Amino acid sequence: VLGHAEALRTWLEANLGFVGNGYAGKIIIRIFANREEYNSFQTARRWYSDAPEVTTFKDKEGWDWDWQTETLNRTVYWLWLKDKNDRLAYSLPTWASWGLWDFVGRARLKSGKLDFKADVWESVGMKNLRRSENLIEVRDFFRTPSEVFWRREGVTTQTQFFVNFLLAGGAQRQAKYKNLLSDYLKNLIFLLDAEDTN
Repeated sequence: VLGHAEALRTWLEANLGFVGNGYAGKIIIRIFANREEYNSFQTARRWYSDAPEVTTFKDKEGWDWDWQTETLNRTVYWLWLKDKNDRLAYSLPTWASWGLWDFVGRARLKSGKLDFKADVWESVGMKNLRRSENLIEVRDFFRTPSEVFWRREGVTTQTQFFVNFLLAGGAQRQAKYKNLLSDYLKNLIFLLDAEDTN
C-alpha cells in the first residue's frame, strides 16, 4: 500500500507537478485489519477531517481491493492537489475535476510501474455510445457550460476516456494534442492568479 501511494505521488509530480508551487506534504495512511474495523472507525468518526489522512483496510476476502485502491488513489491525489494549488483544486471545471479524479482512481501498480486502464464496464459503455453516435465533440469539453454539459448521455464515461486520451492515450503520441491538457490547466491557473491580484 505504501509503495503504491508513493508511486502515485511520484507520478503526480512528474506529470502534473506544474499545477502549483505548493509543497505536497506527507500523508498518513491508516490501514485497518479488516472491513469491520474500517467501518467502525468511519462510523465513529462522524466528522469531516482536513487531516492529510487516507484510510483503507486489508481485504482478506478479495472483494474490495479495487474499490479500496480507487479510494486510496483518489484521496492521495486530492490531498496532493490541494497542497500544490488549493485554488486550482476547487476551481477546476467539472469535466476536468471528474476526469482527473477518475483517471487517477484507476491507477494500479504492476511490476513497479503505474498502469491506468478503464474497466470492462466503462469500455463497453463507450463502445455503445460510439455506435449510437452520442459522442461528445472535443470542443464541447472546453466550451459547454457545466449545467448543460452534464445533461449529455454517457458524459461521465466520455469524460473518463477523454482525460485518459490526454494523459495516457493517443494524445501523448501526437504533437498537436500532447500538451492540450497541461496548456489548458496552465491557462486556467494564469486566469485564477490574475483574479487574485485584481
